[in-house]
Amino acid sequence: MGLGERLIPRQFFVMGGTYAFDNLSVEDAALAMRIRGPVAQQVHGAPDGTTVRLGGE
Repeated sequence: MGLGERLIPRQFFVMGGTYAFDNLSVEDAALAMRIRGPVAQQVHGAPDGTTVRLGGE
């Protein structure tokens, strides 16, 4: 992993993803923020069981 790269889970931890190496992917830092940002906005303060929409409207 180089500068400007981040580890991002393939299945997000808040959605049941494991902390195992096979659940992690190295991505460009900007891409990682664009992926994680909308998810973080949806799950922040949401109760367990809330439906989260990914990748579209």
